[in-house]
Amino acid sequence: MNTGQATGRAANLNLAGAPTAPSKPLPSPPAIGPTSPEGGGQGALLAWDLVNQKERWRAPVGGGSGGGTVSTAGNLVIQVVPDGRLIAYTADKGDKLLEIQTGLRGGMGPPITYMLDGKQYVALAGGMGSRGAAAVPNREAALGAGAASTTPAAASGRGGTQVTPKLLVFMLDGKATLPDTPAQ
Repeated sequence: MNTGQATGRAANLNLAGAPTAPSKPLPSPPAIGPTSPEGGGQGALLAWDLVNQKERWRAPVGGGSGGGTVSTAGNLVIQVVPDGRLIAYTADKGDKLLEIQTGLRGGMGPPITYMLDGKQYVALAGGMGSRGAAAVPNREAALGAGAASTTPAAASGRGGTQVTPKLLVFMLDGKATLPDTPAQ
């Protein structure tokens, strides 16, 4: 009985004496979930049937860091991958319905979906900005000559094209196209 008072004694749940080692090693528990793809290394989007414990479909995309998925009650799975693509699949069979190259790379967030005035929208954010001369007006004048070469990317030797961060919103059954992205 627990009286709430300390007795100074540790509870002894082993009433039969010291524990003995098992006579043989215990078997590994059964694996639950999908097996790794053949060859490994390549990312994939996988639909798993929890009730029947089996794979329903697999799309060979993804991997890396960033992006994500969202599923809808309307039988859609929408995925954003780090290379800037927005891809829509049927949730039940994995048929690809749409693939859009957004032009955003790096810093990709997961998609979200919402309803407004009876229309469904999908939104995603992506792109990585830069800190430095382009982000701060008159930076060179404030910091003196050579300030442009001391940006974090330049100082660390990291190059590459910076992609201005953007929030893109798509309306399901919308007809507009993405505008051309100006040179960064």
